[in-house]
Amino acid sequence: LYQVSGGTPTASMTSFGGIDMVGLADSISLIPEDHVHYNLAFTELGTYNVEFEISGEHVSNGTETATGTFTFNVVPEPSTFSLLALGMGFLAAFRRISRR
Repeated sequence: LYQVSGGTPTASMTSFGGIDMVGLADSISLIPEDHVHYNLAFTELGTYNVEFEISGEHVSNGTETATGTFTFNVVPEPSTFSLLALGMGFLAAFRRISRR
């Protein structure tokens, strides 16, 4: 989980080396009425089920907590397929030329 500020990504959470690494927490505290954006990144292709929990202080109900599991299907970015197709096209053209 990371944010980008001024073009530089800053990690907030990571599972690299295990959860609860030194310097990175397993939770994030937000300021009321703040507006922030976080990004998720994965290092391997595959399907991930990630559980998130959110809790906060409601003005009349006190502490409220909710959890949800989200499924992420991590696939190669479209440019990867484009480059592969382009490479296959060059290979096919090269074979046609070399057969002449």
